[in-house]
Amino acid sequence: MLRQSANVGAKIRNAAKAGQPIPSIWATDQAGRPTTDPNEVLNGFLLPTGGHGHVVVALNGKAIAETAAALTLLEAQYPAIQYILRQDVDMTALGRSATRTYGSCKGEASRFSLRQWASARST
Repeated sequence: MLRQSANVGAKIRNAAKAGQPIPSIWATDQAGRPTTDPNEVLNGFLLPTGGHGHVVVALNGKAIAETAAALTLLEAQYPAIQYILRQDVDMTALGRSATRTYGSCKGEASRFSLRQWASARST
């Protein structure tokens, strides 16, 4: 999905430059409504597209997250970011960070770190 989303992201940016619409099944605006306006998508979400949309996050061969329903945030000129639902993540492998952020697309968000990585860095 990362490669596929990056490809769709490039198509959306090109459509915005050309003033062309995009398929409504590709993305939503900030309010979560399907849109064909590529400029609205630049601060919205790319939708899961199925097929090759399987995402696995692994560390040392152990799957920490696996999903076919990741959402991709495409925000202005920044690289696409994958968001995975907690139900698809082994949360026992993660520790909550003290960092909390807020964004107009995602609202308030908590940050997590891999416990194994965080403990290795603190020694």
